[in-house]
Parts: sequence; C-alpha cells; structure tokens
Amino acid sequence: MLPLSDDTNSVDGPDQVRRLIYETLRTGGYAVVPLEEVDASLREQGFSQGGQLRTIEPDQIAQWLGAELVLFGHLDTFEAVMLGAYHRRAVGGNLSLWDSKTHASAFSAKETVSVESASLKKVGERLASQLAKGLWERMRGKPLAYESQLYVHRSLESLPLRPPAEGGRK
Repeated sequence: MLPLSDDTNSVDGPDQVRRLIYETLRTGGYAVVPLEEVDASLREQGFSQGGQLRTIEPDQIAQWLGAELVLFGHLDTFEAVMLGAYHRRAVGGNLSLWDSKTHASAFSAKETVSVESASLKKVGERLASQLAKGLWERMRGKPLAYESQLYVHRSLESLPLRPPAEGGRK
C-alpha cells in the first residue's frame, strides 16, 4: 500500500485512510508489506509523498518493494462542512491495484462517501455537537473517522479476498 496522493487540505486524512486500507487488506488475507518498510524503501529511492509516485512506472515500484501487487490511491475529497443547519462530511477518491505479473491494473475503484444532515430543529445543539465531534476527532488524530472507514469499505468491497502468500510477499 503506497502513500496516497491527494488534493485535499487535510494533513491527517491521507495517512489515516492509508492505514485503514492497509488493515483491511491485511485482515482480508493479503500478505502486505508493512507501511514502515514501504516508506523506507521509497525514501531510499528519493520519494516521500504519494504524489511523487506518478512519475515512476508501477513495475519499478513493485521491484523496489519486492511486491507482486501495488496499490495506488488518490484522495480528492476529505472535508467537513458546517453551514448553520446543514452539515456534510465526505471522503472520496480512487484506488488502483497494479499487478506486476500482468503489467496491468487488476482492480480499480472510485468512490465518494458523504454523510449529510440538515434540520432547523435544535440548530444550536446540533452545531455544538458537530463542533465538539470534529474537535475530538482532530485531538485523536482521526478526522472523519467514520466516513473514512465507510470509504475504505465501499472502495474495497469488490476486491477479492486473497489467501496469505506462501514464502514471500505479495
């Protein structure tokens, strides 16, 4: 699982979504390279951000990581909007799984998860509640945690589960 590229204003969002994807793949039967090892291998090659990886051929990245499959991702939405009685929280982007054996994309998904609410009843209470929730999530370093979890689930739901690799990494 490579670092995500993004077009968002979130500092924590891309890393949070990446960790959620990693855990989902790991528990789904994929033999995944630990994120720390991926990051160290990429740093050795001079790359520290997901957006930089667009300039490198996927087969080269797979070789650096000793991986058969490489998952790329891009977040284009990671936002919480509060406008009085209206509230929207959204996470969206795309994922693509590259297979080094076939030299082609083996899976791709584009998804946006949006949770919206609007009510004129108890606007003050709702606004205070949403502000408190956002502050609590930021203090924990997990902004839009629920929406991020939904995004990962929906994006990966059609990805087949895979048995652990025998004697090597995938």
